[in-house]
Amino acid sequence: MSNFMNKFLYGTDLEGVPSTDTCQLALGCRKCGGRGYLLEDSGFYIKAKLCTCVSSCPSCAGTCRTLKDGTIHQCLNIDKQDPKRIVNTFLSAGLPARFFSADLSSFSNNTGNCKKIVALVKDWILSYLQGEQSKGFVLSGDVGVGKTYILVAAAKKLASYGVDVKFVDFHELLNLIRSGYSENKSEESFLKPLISAQVLFIDELAKGRNNDWEQEKLDQLIMRRYNANKISVYSTNYSLKEDPRSTDLIDEYSYDDSKFNPGVFGSLEKRIGTRIFSRLVETSIFMEITGKDYRKILATQ
Repeated sequence: MSNFMNKFLYGTDLEGVPSTDTCQLALGCRKCGGRGYLLEDSGFYIKAKLCTCVSSCPSCAGTCRTLKDGTIHQCLNIDKQDPKRIVNTFLSAGLPARFFSADLSSFSNNTGNCKKIVALVKDWILSYLQGEQSKGFVLSGDVGVGKTYILVAAAKKLASYGVDVKFVDFHELLNLIRSGYSENKSEESFLKPLISAQVLFIDELAKGRNNDWEQEKLDQLIMRRYNANKISVYSTNYSLKEDPRSTDLIDEYSYDDSKFNPGVFGSLEKRIGTRIFSRLVETSIFMEITGKDYRKILATQ
């Protein structure tokens, strides 16, 4: 095959590539553990890159594609997921770098019902990967118990299988939309990737002042994913049950700054409104996690 066709099909010049058809990935690369990619703790988000065992593969020269009988196929040295696709998944996922090492198998807060919740989340991941899960989940619990850790660990696991995941802190999303106005950026430019993702992870649901504008953006995001039959996963400090204290919080249909208390968490339904909450009930598994503030536990060790 000519160099021109090599570049056209593979985006690279394969001339000079060794004739052997077995690469380090197929032999079990020690550097990446046979995954074909490496994760990096870089900046604000978790990054990923192809391992050298893939980029130097003698069969595909890092393209993860080979030509056979005039048809492009996945490289024979890659027997599972396409590492190039997984790298792109991680690069666009928005997973916070602080939780670079997050893994459900190493979750350390064993107080309360944490072990039970981690087991439930593991089961949820397995059922999703097997195509048997049609619902997301809402994880509610006190501050510091480990909700964000669990969400990031779950998102990482799905991303490692090539699932298109997006992770966003709800309050951060609202701030990005606000700042976009001054830069003449449309809301759609922020919302579209979140709406189209296979699984969307929203951390700190209901965090904010809960004014009409914030309610509208939350409603817009949840409803558009609801109408597209997309699965979403949430964490929240607000209770999934009705809380008598919620009557003292901000009313769901009005905004009164004098009533806003970021340290008081009542009912999620009262916080986000009945209509949005109803969608969550229909499309989510509710999980209440209990336990001690793990940050305080670490501080005393």
